[in-house]
Amino acid sequence: MGVVLDERSGQWFDDETGEIINVLAARNGSLENNTDKPVLAVVEVPANGKVKATKKGNKLQKIKNEPSFTMVFSYPDILEYLLTGQLTVNERAFLFTLLFFTEYGKTQIMVPDANGKPERLMMSRAGQIMGWKHSQTTKTVVESLEKKRLLKVEQIGKTKYIELNPRIFFKGSTSLRNKQIKFYESESI
Repeated sequence: MGVVLDERSGQWFDDETGEIINVLAARNGSLENNTDKPVLAVVEVPANGKVKATKKGNKLQKIKNEPSFTMVFSYPDILEYLLTGQLTVNERAFLFTLLFFTEYGKTQIMVPDANGKPERLMMSRAGQIMGWKHSQTTKTVVESLEKKRLLKVEQIGKTKYIELNPRIFFKGSTSLRNKQIKFYESESI
């Protein structure tokens, strides 16, 4: 696990889960937790420095300099599509809606089923989420976005699932994103 500071919000978060983390303040050289639950303590390690944990089993990890958590929105193709009006209103709305259902560290889009449990987004369900009354609208939008390489459809048996291109939209660590890009592109060949 790595802990990263979002400079805009001033919030710390776990770069693997995206969970917001409360940070303890040090007083007189010690950390105090006055709650009834364990709290993660973040310690800044100076460049080429070392910090040792005093309690056996506590391991302190160095925070990497690279950005660990990304939600990617920029890629030359999508910028061109947006700036030149090559995305229809339905395509823009569909992509925006999918962002809320992106699964952390994966290209899969997870939506709640009838019982509220997450399941992969199927073509047949996409139109329902968008409020489109005709399945042809969903098919037209998805096929167009697939031609533009913004997403792809994976067919398993008779069921078709929609996945976002991780080069353009991805929620997770940079290293996870790079792995997903390789996997996504190997499947597309």
